[in-house]
Amino acid sequence: MIKHSLSFVTLVIYLCTQALFAQYVQPINFGSSQSFEVLTWNTEWFPKNGYKSVNYLTEFVDELDADLIAFQEIDDIGAFNQVANNLSKYNAITYSSDFAGLAFLYNANVIQVLDVYEIYTSNQYWQAFPRAPLILKIDYLGEEIYIINNHFKCCGDGNLNQNDNNDEENRRLQASTLIDQYISGNLMGKKVILLGDLNDVLTDAPANNVFAPFLNNANLYLFTDLAIANGSSSQWSYPNWPSHLDHIAITQPLFSSFQSPQANCTTLLLENYLGNGWQEYDQNLSDHRPVALSLPNASLGIKEPKIESKIIVSPNPTQDSTKIEWSSNLLLKNIDLLDINGNLLKSYTPKHKANTLQVNFSSFAAGLYFLRFRGLKNLTIKKLIIK
Repeated sequence: MIKHSLSFVTLVIYLCTQALFAQYVQPINFGSSQSFEVLTWNTEWFPKNGYKSVNYLTEFVDELDADLIAFQEIDDIGAFNQVANNLSKYNAITYSSDFAGLAFLYNANVIQVLDVYEIYTSNQYWQAFPRAPLILKIDYLGEEIYIINNHFKCCGDGNLNQNDNNDEENRRLQASTLIDQYISGNLMGKKVILLGDLNDVLTDAPANNVFAPFLNNANLYLFTDLAIANGSSSQWSYPNWPSHLDHIAITQPLFSSFQSPQANCTTLLLENYLGNGWQEYDQNLSDHRPVALSLPNASLGIKEPKIESKIIVSPNPTQDSTKIEWSSNLLLKNIDLLDINGNLLKSYTPKHKANTLQVNFSSFAAGLYFLRFRGLKNLTIKKLIIK
């Protein structure tokens, strides 16, 4: 990943966020520990309104509690990294060095990054890709998933001219064709989520539809937001036009997950959680709304075993150091130490994919305590005696 020095502007934003952090966003009920939530979000030359944009994005990400967010138009990488620094469980990926670049935030409690890379980076592809597609390969609770983040060329007259290499619609068609070729040649049979600000609509007639390589191959690709595109303009991602430009497509191995009754793809009307609605959102954050895909963990084949019989605490009683072990297929989010009255004394977060934790309790007085183990969907409590 490319490292960027902290600019003076970024430093000012950082200091302001520390001193002037305010509560802008009303509570949002979105993320769930029982599903995988991925968003695509063009944040319009972030930070659009300086430190305020950092604060707004921090609060929205915290409230949404999604697992993975793919961003477009990140203009100041230092300011974007400050958002991640403000959030305890999120890590940032800012690999792209393109102008108005691509980036990710991911929940490090449930996601392990396996690889990150760009494709089609050489100058022969610049017509198709003013920003190289950014691919993130992740392990989400044991499931391997590829995320392809994109920001296609904007504008045009709505008419596709394949005889003109400078035609905006043709450039988007070339981008779609090349991504289809990459997936077909490298990721066949893999769980792939293709998303981003693709700067065109899904509902154009076939002669002008830049997404034909995907739409004409329904056995391999499915646009999860097609119902949004065909629905009311009030739900579209770019209300200033209005049009629906931000899309999420999946490959065949994820079809059955999206067919689950609990699966959903929706445009998040975040302006509804602000006191001054769209005007406040547009002024301080973006002219695009995020689009979100939610897939139930069970539909992805992720099952959490019962906790009770899967954990060993030894030695117990203990005078100082104790080893906590649990089954490798048990996904623990937190281990909490409680006193006899149930008060939280300390919390431990196991590393991703770890199944042991060595803890020293010598600083605590002798007596009876409790260890609370939190999984994805359930918890259990075990007694701990410190001598």
